[in-house]
Amino acid sequence: MGEARLMLLATYHMNNPRRDMYNAEVDDVLSARRQGELQRMAEALVRFMPTVVAVEVELAQQEALD
Repeated sequence: MGEARLMLLATYHMNNPRRDMYNAEVDDVLSARRQGELQRMAEALVRFMPTVVAVEVELAQQEALD
């Protein structure tokens, strides 16, 4: 059995305006700069080839996610 590899990726809640305990002041995630960052993150995930992915989602969205 090989060694385990783990990638942990965490972000702020991008669509949770002012509802977090701590609210960061951030750029527009739809800006070209931020979209490029999200694209590079998605590409890194593809290269990593995860076998399991866990995400945080509201219970009402669980069925659609599954």
